[in-house]
Amino acid sequence: MSRFTIFFSFLMLGTTLMSVTSSVQGVIKRDYKFLIGEYELIDVKEDGKTLTPNVSGKITMAVTKKDKLMIYKDGSLVEQYDFNSRRSPFPTETEKYVLFNKENENYPLFFKGDSVIQFIYPNEYSENYFRKINTK
Repeated sequence: MSRFTIFFSFLMLGTTLMSVTSSVQGVIKRDYKFLIGEYELIDVKEDGKTLTPNVSGKITMAVTKKDKLMIYKDGSLVEQYDFNSRRSPFPTETEKYVLFNKENENYPLFFKGDSVIQFIYPNEYSENYFRKINTK
């Protein structure tokens, strides 16, 4: 094979891989655009009781166009998660959510109106309620 043929083959393979990768990115921007923005922590609950957050300071969260969930404490990035398109095998109409993952662990982000609930930070396994403060 000539050098041109080999180069052209690698070029086509690279282009194909890039198009496949970009087609799975941007799902939040395409299907869940209303989630994009910045949120602030408004409440932490467990079993219906309000809890004190495990950390002090201002806790905010952002859902980005690039399929990321980012959690901040006093403006510094604490945690970052990637969108995961998997769904529960038992979907329900009452629970609306998307999944984010980190290190092969999936974390749901439930949404209703301008509020979201996640179970990651500041109190792991508790209901951490956030309200949207702006769109990006």
